[in-house]
Amino acid sequence: MNICIFNESFGMGGLERVSSVIGKGLINHNVLYYSMFDDKNYYEIDNEIITLNANIKVNKYLNHKNYIRKVLQGISVDFSPAWYHRDRIKKFINWVEINEIDAVIASGPFLIAMIPYLEKYTNARYIAWIHNNFQTYMNKYTKGYKKYFINGLKEADEVVVLTNEDLNNYRQFNENINLIYNPLTITNTQKSTLLNKNISFTARIAYEHKGIDYLIQVAKRLPNDWTISVAGQGNEEEKLREEIRENNIEDKLILLGALNDKGLRKHYLNSSIYLMTSRWEGFGLVLVEAMDFGLPIIAFSQTGSDEVLANGKYGVLVENGNVSELTNQLTLLINDVEKRKQYQKLSLERVEDFQLKNIITKWNEVLLKIER
Repeated sequence: MNICIFNESFGMGGLERVSSVIGKGLINHNVLYYSMFDDKNYYEIDNEIITLNANIKVNKYLNHKNYIRKVLQGISVDFSPAWYHRDRIKKFINWVEINEIDAVIASGPFLIAMIPYLEKYTNARYIAWIHNNFQTYMNKYTKGYKKYFINGLKEADEVVVLTNEDLNNYRQFNENINLIYNPLTITNTQKSTLLNKNISFTARIAYEHKGIDYLIQVAKRLPNDWTISVAGQGNEEEKLREEIRENNIEDKLILLGALNDKGLRKHYLNSSIYLMTSRWEGFGLVLVEAMDFGLPIIAFSQTGSDEVLANGKYGVLVENGNVSELTNQLTLLINDVEKRKQYQKLSLERVEDFQLKNIITKWNEVLLKIER
């Protein structure tokens, strides 16, 4: 089959990383990559990434993705993403037909909302790939075009979700729904000694989503000889640096910036615990990465961490936003290396469920269902 992985971007991020890994893993198919907005290739996909940006004339008021979205959200009017980017979509439709694409995997709500329009003008089948949880997509990310997103889910040939909770929630829109975990994306043969007095944290610097405000509170309560190392970057990084200075925690919260695979390996191996403070996650790929290095996991409860940790079977889950309880549980792990070793065994047991070969098998089953 000729398969297109259709993303808004192939820059840095969990969705983008997983897309590249899945694409490379589908070795029995001809996989092509199409980007809605830019030609970034952060994860070094071997194939050329086609981008809709090139040589497209767009009204200057429509050229920025978020401009009209924000305006229409303010007046409570749903808009069609396909109409909004009609010139780009026309180019995509032409490319799909020329390259005889059999299946398009559309990632994220903005592109999923375009599926009904795309189906009218192409012969491809469409898979809606959900990367975040139901409540976040329905109540936050699709504000301004929710009805088009729902129609896209209804018209998709197959839907892929990341958690059992989302499987149940999204089934109301499409019975052809599949639960497929994100795979482990870093190759690794080493395990943490659990002896370094450091906690790892990997996330985009986004305060609300990743709970960076919670992270600061936790750092302030750390024992003097322990640190938290943060891998990631984001638009609110300067705000975080300022708050680190204001709270005098320069020696507690260490910012490492964006790291490549080599840097991430060192990041995880140099720590003895992994911490997640996110308010919401579609899945939490970083939890899987940390588990592969044998790190005990402590996380706020939300659909992503609940799924990966099997509701607390494979790590410590704390009521979301309860910083005091999170700190208490973290202190127990800090003070007891034997407890850390117990959770290391659980992490290494659970991570087997996220091996790429198992995930690719499930993707091939979905593709087989829509193959003509």
